[in-house]
Amino acid sequence: MRRVAMLLLFLTAQLALMPALAQPQGQRPAIPPVTPPGGAQQGGAQQDRTVMVINRASVAVTTLYVSSTEEDNWGTNRLTGQPLAAGRSIPVRLGAGRNCRFDLQVLYADGKVEERRDQDICRNRIVMFDGSKAAMPVDRTERKIIILNRSPRTIKQVFLSPKTATNWGDDALGGTIASGEESELTYRGDCIVDVRIVFDNASAEERREADLCDRRSILIAPGWTTADEIPTTEADLPRAAGAGASGSGGAGDEILVVNITGKTVEELYVFPDGAADEGRDRLGNDTLEDASNVRIRLERRGACNFSVHGVFSNAPGELRMTGVDLCASREIRLDGAAVVNPGAPANAATAARPGAAAPAAAPAAGITRLRNGGTAPVVAVFADSAGAPRSVDRLGDRQLGAGETFDLALPVAGQCQYHLVVIYRDGRNTEADADLCATRELTLP
Repeated sequence: MRRVAMLLLFLTAQLALMPALAQPQGQRPAIPPVTPPGGAQQGGAQQDRTVMVINRASVAVTTLYVSSTEEDNWGTNRLTGQPLAAGRSIPVRLGAGRNCRFDLQVLYADGKVEERRDQDICRNRIVMFDGSKAAMPVDRTERKIIILNRSPRTIKQVFLSPKTATNWGDDALGGTIASGEESELTYRGDCIVDVRIVFDNASAEERREADLCDRRSILIAPGWTTADEIPTTEADLPRAAGAGASGSGGAGDEILVVNITGKTVEELYVFPDGAADEGRDRLGNDTLEDASNVRIRLERRGACNFSVHGVFSNAPGELRMTGVDLCASREIRLDGAAVVNPGAPANAATAARPGAAAPAAAPAAGITRLRNGGTAPVVAVFADSAGAPRSVDRLGDRQLGAGETFDLALPVAGQCQYHLVVIYRDGRNTEADADLCATRELTLP
């Protein structure tokens, strides 16, 4: 019996040693695999991913987008219920997939947007937004606006710039808009922009924080920068300073009169062509300064063609225009082409253009006749004091063809010495100093 008991004890000990004897020397027991946080199986073909989004900003998040970096769009809003309040967090399940890199975007309650790009959510399951890089979204909506040029000069450039920009950017026009014409512009951006108009004589006008979404056009005319609202018609323009009720009282059509003669107009008469009586002075007790405008009321009674007679304040010459078609336009432009010698009759049959006065037989005192002695038309003439910046183009919207003449009155009464700049249609410029008090006729090369 003792031998049997000892044999059983020996067999039991051998059985207990068998697992240890089966394990190779130097090898640790196998460790069961550990599931990483979030339930993703390392090395597996698919991963079920979750990212925790935390709002550390001072305002609530109203919209949350999480999109793979391989996608071209943001997808759907991940906040299907209440906004994500400041200091709160939310888990976002991203489903199964191999891609780990995602872009995230939040929209705050104040309208600002913040993004976190190229986030590796396999390594970092927490993405925090703190508002430090939040900004108003950039509006890239395509918009169209019509520029109506009712100024006396050609528009060379148009700039439409966001009010937050530090420079004007690119020219939105890409061409020119002649006086009386219009052009449609296309631009991308916000409704509120700063507008800059550059004319062909390098002068510019600006209007800040213009809302272009509530209108389809902008009227560029004297006074457009000071109008209460961006003007779309001439009726939206403010009255010129110094133009009293006598200039616009009474019934009839409203006519805009623009003065770009370089002189002050003291009396203004507008009457049908061929009328025996010029009628009343349309300015009354007021005057029309240079580079300003005034609205007058005119009873046309079916007539279209009118004559204009103007008298200057303490300056030689007078205004004479005939054949002004007020059925086609509600504007009268007083420019250098309408200035003639005192008492010289206007002759519509020989006028250089509709509404222009016929040139006088001989220049009077204080008048210098400019003659184009070249072959290319003259498109602009500037007469200013030496060293002074350029003022208005004395030709206005007229061109001086080869051999044609133009009577230039003294831009400033009593001042004789001027620096002349002549611009030709072929691009040439010529400059000369002249005594306009002593020179009766000047031939342009």
